Amino acid sequence: MPRTSIIKHLGLLGVCIPLLLITTACNASKQVINECGWFINPVPNEVTFATKHESWIISQQGGHEAQGDWPEFPDKQWAVTNSGFHGYGCACMKLEVETATHFVQKIVDSKIKSLDYCRATLKLKTPTK
Repeated sequence: MPRTSIIKHLGLLGVCIPLLLITTACNASKQVINECGWFINPVPNEVTFATKHESWIISQQGGHEAQGDWPEFPDKQWAVTNSGFHGYGCACMKLEVETATHFVQKIVDSKIKSLDYCRATLKLKTPTK
């Protein structure tokens, strides 16, 4: 292989390897989690999912909103804390998350649990208003 061709290939490696490392680092901060916790919706389009270990952002007013369907809580499993239907419920959720930002990218699945499940079984503090 001619010397100039080798230099070109080495130059490409100098560009590709850093890009590969950046891509790998970015992908490393994305993961799928299965957790149970509070699905908290205190005001329109403001939703977090608070587990025993972390708090994840599902939706922010005027900003981020995760893909996927929000759980639909029956009245007896939803605590209203604000006007209308805003409040919180207990759910177990499978989520695609961005660990660096705590943004939920996608709600993969959700199972509604009783309010007592989060309070008594998981021993989570009840969300404040």
